[in-house]
Amino acid sequence: MNSLIYILTIILIIILFILGGYLLRHRKINLLTQKKVNNQYSIKLLSWIGSLLIILAVITLGVLLAQAMIFLVAMLIIDAILVTLLPFIILVFFPKNN
Repeated sequence: MNSLIYILTIILIIILFILGGYLLRHRKINLLTQKKVNNQYSIKLLSWIGSLLIILAVITLGVLLAQAMIFLVAMLIIDAILVTLLPFIILVFFPKNN
């Protein structure tokens, strides 16, 4: 059972790195094949969220290697909440289709 938790946590860490890197690379160009986002606030927000995802991935990896189960559970909850809220935060910056 413990090995399954570690495998799934590693998959989550990879997802966090991919999402964070994607947001950092695409903050000034087309994001998810949508129109270019010119708003400075949105560029800063995407940079901040991308950096936060990468930082959370590094912290989660550190907690996983330290094998501190209570901190691992806390990090998994924080990661899940942030990844769940991410699409809703990003949708605010796209124009509505009429």
